[in-house]
Amino acid sequence: FESDVFFLTLFGKKLRLPRLVSPGTLRIEHTDEGGGEFTFSLRLTHALFGELVFQRARFHDMMES
Repeated sequence: FESDVFFLTLFGKKLRLPRLVSPGTLRIEHTDEGGGEFTFSLRLTHALFGELVFQRARFHDMMES
């Protein structure tokens, strides 16, 4: 999943943020690792400031233990 469009809701109105004030491009990945495990990663990258946020986590499905 990748998104580069962000919105602000004010007084019940949904307003699209201009790219100039947008936090950047958000990319989310979900990767099946097999055996009931998956990796989730999130990356937020700004055109001028570069990578702002990066997170990667590995999860294990407790139901498959």
